[in-house]
Amino acid sequence: MKNAVILFAVILFFTSGIFAQQQQYANAYAYWDFGDSVNDVSNVDQKIWVVRQAPSSQWVMMWSWTADPAHGGYFGFNTDDEGKAQALFSLWNADNATGGSCKEFGGEGEGWSCRMPFDLRSDAEYKLRLARTKTDGEGVWWGGWIYQETGSGAPAEIYLGEIRVKKEMDRIRGNSIMNFSEYFGEVVEKCSSVPFSIFAVAPPAANREAKTGKYQHPSKRNGSTDPKSNPCQTGNEPQGNLLKVEDINFAGAASAVIFLGGTRNDHVMPKGMSTPLPQPGVKPAAPSVSQLDDIINKHIDALGGREKLLSLKTVRKTGAYTVQGVDVASTLTISHMIGSRTDLNVLGTANYQIVTPTKGINFMPVQGVNEPEELNANELKAGQPGLDIQGPLLDHHAKGTSVELLGTEKVDGEDNFKLKLTFKNGVVNTYFMSTKTYLITKTLRRVTINGEPTDVGTTYSNYKRNADGYLFPYTLTVVSSETNYDKIETNIAVDPSIFK
Repeated sequence: MKNAVILFAVILFFTSGIFAQQQQYANAYAYWDFGDSVNDVSNVDQKIWVVRQAPSSQWVMMWSWTADPAHGGYFGFNTDDEGKAQALFSLWNADNATGGSCKEFGGEGEGWSCRMPFDLRSDAEYKLRLARTKTDGEGVWWGGWIYQETGSGAPAEIYLGEIRVKKEMDRIRGNSIMNFSEYFGEVVEKCSSVPFSIFAVAPPAANREAKTGKYQHPSKRNGSTDPKSNPCQTGNEPQGNLLKVEDINFAGAASAVIFLGGTRNDHVMPKGMSTPLPQPGVKPAAPSVSQLDDIINKHIDALGGREKLLSLKTVRKTGAYTVQGVDVASTLTISHMIGSRTDLNVLGTANYQIVTPTKGINFMPVQGVNEPEELNANELKAGQPGLDIQGPLLDHHAKGTSVELLGTEKVDGEDNFKLKLTFKNGVVNTYFMSTKTYLITKTLRRVTINGEPTDVGTTYSNYKRNADGYLFPYTLTVVSSETNYDKIETNIAVDPSIFK
């Protein structure tokens, strides 16, 4: 049974039905002291500054109710996997909301959330305002507003919405108010690869009097996440992130700045950024794109050039590999961006996996499964980058794939460029490219096998041109098993029905 499980895990890797997990423990907190007796907070204001943004990250204020310390809400900004920002205001255990962009949420708890796309700027200061607004027969309502300085006159007011919770949730415990920075994207190869962000926060103030504008309850710094408590310490661990929280003079007060992700050398304010506000238009320095573009162009040239790659429409790879003495015959057929089908003949059984842009199917009688099963959403996403047989780096901007150069690293003793690719569907893979040949030598994915997160690397070698002049690696090695292709055919007729 153990051998069958291991064999199936390897087969699943070759059929690309492996999905990534969320990076764990990738966060940091800054805490505030209102005094132990402050349990009557009905409104809170806080100035924040997202100095540097990152994809799949969030920067929020959080709190809990005096009557229910286990629940509360959060308010601030986050980004999707492409770095597009939104403002969000969310309450757990809520039952209703008003506002043009409010809806229920589930997953990690249930409640209501008001969200909207937001032009989040690194040269702007924002004030978050959370306030209790009214009470009705069903509960108490809380509203969320964002104020942005315009440089002249009153700040611009952005209303997110109002959310209703139970009547007893009418007050916030002062010392529960904190700030939270998090990377919630897919698992990275090592924790120093967590996308780097900078989040500055001024002390929140509570119970503002409308007539005078004065606050009944100011706050002061009360510590933060200890970097030593995070599982990421050297930068090479698989979980967590490197972090630093330090004092900063922001918004005319003793404030905090959270450095999350990246390397320890990144944990400084970028050159040209000052406090309390940077000069308009000044943004953190970005990595050189010219070097990255040059690497990508040389890679495309090494494969035969842009026009050659664009002419590739279908491919069929026929080969075999051996796992624990068991021979597996493999045929991989792909029609560019239409569908892929992997057929595996193992132990006298015919198995297959199909991936298309909209669905995926697994049929694995070798595991005693005699009916086709649909791939779940994560498995489908993991397999979809393989539909692009023209290469993920060709016209990657138009495809919605972001590419980041992470420096160089040795692969089998040779220098390789290390590239992080984030695909449009959220999948993140790491590619290693020879600095001599500009060909891919290795890929890395954090995958789940038998319920356990595992770093799986695939190496590529024995590059040869087929009869049509297309360059392919004819040997792939993964989990100590080597696949050798004896035939790779291109631009052959492929019946679309094989993907159904």
